Order: sequence, then structure tokens, then C-alpha cells
Amino acid sequence: MDDHVEVVFHHGGRFESNGSLQYVGQFSILACDLDRWSYFEILGILREMGYANVKEMWYAMGGGSFLEGRLELLSDDRGACHMVNIATLNGQVHLYVVHKVDEAEVVNLLEYHLVVEEGDVQGDSGGNIEGDVREGVQVQNEDDGGEVQWAV
Repeated sequence: MDDHVEVVFHHGGRFESNGSLQYVGQFSILACDLDRWSYFEILGILREMGYANVKEMWYAMGGGSFLEGRLELLSDDRGACHMVNIATLNGQVHLYVVHKVDEAEVVNLLEYHLVVEEGDVQGDSGGNIEGDVREGVQVQNEDDGGEVQWAV
């Protein structure tokens, strides 16, 4: 018996029913170590693939392209062992990942002031200020003709 099992991870998509149930998304084929194969190993592999927020995992019972009536929910090590048996019989097993889509995180930029020493400041009409950074003096660029004001 081989010490690896071939798993086809279907990910980054969703199940759709257009007359027949199918998974629309990407897939990756991995040779997984049987000594480490478990429910939590599968979650770790998915985390490495970028899926930290997995909602459900389903595996296909037997080969073929039709999924209806052939999917089994993967929820524990018992299902992971069943996947090994399927892969042994068919040469590979298909795992379908249903994951939550994360909300975009909005990051507001903070306003900052450039701190420079008074004698080393050079500026241009575009509002760009060059100089050596020092502690103690803040520069605020005003939009009224490029005038620079100093605050200590």
C-alpha cells in the first residue's frame, strides 16, 4: 500500500444547480501523507491554501462527474478515513470546500506630520518637502501658495 493518497481539493467556488449539481471553482491536486491524514490535517491544508474560514467540506462517494446523491459531509476523522478508502479504490478522492467570503476590511489612513529641523528644509511649488528628519519641530504644509508653517 502506498503511503500517500491523491486528493482533489475543489475550492474558491460554490455549488450550482443547472439541471444537475456541480461545483464551479478552482481545483488543486495534492498527494497527502496517510500517516498525518485527519480532519484537522485537512483544515490545516486549507488554511495554508488561504481558506481560514471554512463553512463545510463535502467529499464525493465514488468516481464520475455527477455529484447529486454522491456527496457526504466531512465533519470528523471518521469521514477522513472514509476518504482514504475511496481514494484506495478509485485512485483519488474529491473534496469540495464551501467557505465564507470575508468582508473587506476598511483601513482609514492616519494623518501625520513630517518632523524636520528648521534649517534643513527645502520645498517646491508642488508641496513636496525634503530635509533631514529630526525630533522637536513639526511642518505643516498649507495650501495657500506652498507656505510652510512651523510649530514646536
